[in-house]
Amino acid sequence: MLKRWTILTATATACLPFTSIAFAQDHATSRPLLEQLDRESRSLVRELQQGIVRVELPAPLWMREIAARENPLIRWGPELNDELKKRLVQELENPANGRFVRVNAELMPATQPASTTLPAGTDLLAGGNIRINYPSPTATGPSQSMVLVPGVTPDGRRVMQLVPARNAVTNTVGLLLDTQGHLLIPLYVEREAIGQNPVKITMADGQTTTAKFVGSDRPTNLTILQMDQPEPAAHPLRLGDSKPADGSLVMVLAPNNGAAHLSLWAGGQGEFGVVAGMDGAISGINRNGQFLTVKACSSVIDQLIATGTVKRAILGVTISEVRPEDPMRQQISALGRRPAMLIHDVQPNPDLPAQRAGLKSGDLILSLAGREVSDTPNFAAAMSSLNGKTDVQILRDGQAQTIQVDLEAK
Repeated sequence: MLKRWTILTATATACLPFTSIAFAQDHATSRPLLEQLDRESRSLVRELQQGIVRVELPAPLWMREIAARENPLIRWGPELNDELKKRLVQELENPANGRFVRVNAELMPATQPASTTLPAGTDLLAGGNIRINYPSPTATGPSQSMVLVPGVTPDGRRVMQLVPARNAVTNTVGLLLDTQGHLLIPLYVEREAIGQNPVKITMADGQTTTAKFVGSDRPTNLTILQMDQPEPAAHPLRLGDSKPADGSLVMVLAPNNGAAHLSLWAGGQGEFGVVAGMDGAISGINRNGQFLTVKACSSVIDQLIATGTVKRAILGVTISEVRPEDPMRQQISALGRRPAMLIHDVQPNPDLPAQRAGLKSGDLILSLAGREVSDTPNFAAAMSSLNGKTDVQILRDGQAQTIQVDLEAK
């Protein structure tokens, strides 16, 4: 038995070099399509990087308002004991030696005792008790108003971090539109949040410059900046004019960290990012299934660059998106999978176009001037480019019809 085992082992060992060589040779030639895809994807990333920059924006005012509502002094004030409340006030209003303090609100199981907690059974943040910890500050910086940032510890505990608003920046991407350095930012930031302060821009090669605020539009959630010194190596991006077809291969760029990944397009549900086609053209911005094409928002971009503001017509309706999973799509066969906006009510004002044209609550808007409107940003983008007599295609009682409205940009 021992002799036979030795022979088998030797035989197997002798075969290893041959097997390894054969595998290496096979590996080098058996996946030409994947190798080509690898080369093409790297080439596409290099092309896109020439027109995409990293932008460090101050926290938008609307985001700060949300964070302020989550401030523990406001949210849990009635439940905090006097000693803890006093210390929170001191830490937030008068940080020692210019340091800012990070206050963690740690979720604790209701069955575990903890010092400085809310009463057991308090229904806050998944029903747990809240323990406020004060770790020694390790970072320095100016301390102003505070914002609350959610997070997860390495061991899986959910925490919230209260940090100074002026130290909090929103890292996002900027899309270079032209040789004058105009950047399209897929986020709404108010003029008051930036003011005259320069915005830091980092190019793909690591070089930095600054940009100034030009304008922003809340309905489409877009902002325009202009670089003070456009880099010579930067090139404006090519802009597409349509939404990707289902099943097409696209590259999605995550605004928060600039990471890119290839994806088979299936509507973009659950994804947020800038979408580029395989031809290198930017198709548009996807926000969890709400897809705003560059072509659709071209009027918004042009107006922001020209005047810093957007004028759009007012239809006079309250609307909402008909989502793909809405039961209405099963109930109305003529609707099917078509993009649509539901009119909830029409403002009773004869001076507004909707009332004059006879639009009704329950009507489903399918298109404006022949352009599909699938969600609020697309509707707002369409209204920015329309003026005068405009055809509105609707579904009413399951029947498609066209109503003409007289729009006036204001």
